[in-house]
Amino acid sequence: MQTPSPDRPAESHVPSIVYFALAVGIICIGFAAIFVKLAATTGDVVAGWRLTIASFVLTPLVIANWRRGRARLPRSAIGLIVLGGLFFAADTAVWSTALTMADAATTTLLGNTSPLWVGLVAWLILREKLGPLYWVGLVVAMGGMALIIGLDRLPGQAINPGHVLALISGAIYAGFQLNSTRVRQKVDSLTYVWGFTLTGAVVLIALSQVLGHPLFNLPARSYLALLGLALFSHIGGWLLIIYAFGKLQTSRLTVTLLGQPIVTALVALPILGEVPTIWQVIGGVITLLGIYTVHRSGLNGQTAALLLKKQEPPALPDLQTGIVTREEELPS
Repeated sequence: MQTPSPDRPAESHVPSIVYFALAVGIICIGFAAIFVKLAATTGDVVAGWRLTIASFVLTPLVIANWRRGRARLPRSAIGLIVLGGLFFAADTAVWSTALTMADAATTTLLGNTSPLWVGLVAWLILREKLGPLYWVGLVVAMGGMALIIGLDRLPGQAINPGHVLALISGAIYAGFQLNSTRVRQKVDSLTYVWGFTLTGAVVLIALSQVLGHPLFNLPARSYLALLGLALFSHIGGWLLIIYAFGKLQTSRLTVTLLGQPIVTALVALPILGEVPTIWQVIGGVITLLGIYTVHRSGLNGQTAALLLKKQEPPALPDLQTGIVTREEELPS
């Protein structure tokens, strides 16, 4: 049985408001795919506006954090922050593009497969020894994804490119997670969140200009959806989840976050009229079971520990400064 850390109370003594915040946070991020669909524009434009709006909202919080002396930003970490921004920009742009080609629920599910790719990177590059539970979870998850991608189509049709892009998005997000583990050893988390969000915004806005995709003169409905995506899902949802991360055991929270694609599937039915096929339902359940098994293997914590061992001790030992702890996952 896991013993709660001193800074995390036993869950039996956690106020009900914490569970309420977690539930609302998951609902908020579950709407992310819905807002992307409703924006009805290209993936790079959606992602660019999402990060641009979020950057403006986060800026006063970062300024307040620096004034209170809680921030730290060594020059050696700036490159890693920029790299994090590139990863996150690619992830959000690819995932948003996938949503223009495939249904919201399946795209969200396949985009949440990063734990699988983190494990493969840890095994191939970091030479981390993975336990049998990880490999069981990987095989189960891949079986579920094969059902979704291979059988969720009509005879004679090619594989939906949106599904492939969603999987690529999950792999890119795995790189973002691994990079984040290194950055948080040096930089307070709020500064890092703001830094990679701002970097991603600049990159995506520039990309939209190069591709000739209009950022302005969109329908009012598109701008409302973009505001909802940035404020309701990206900022509101993840601030609530991050708050819960500070009060509850992380091992249980990572499993709870698997509820995001379930929420997306439930709200996509009445709002978007997307009815899941039988293969989507069966494959989705199997995939979630596989990801859950990978989480249970303790993979993310082992990989984070391995990466942190390669870093010099931080100038400040408090790894929980800011709004995100080392074990947490950031939004996709």
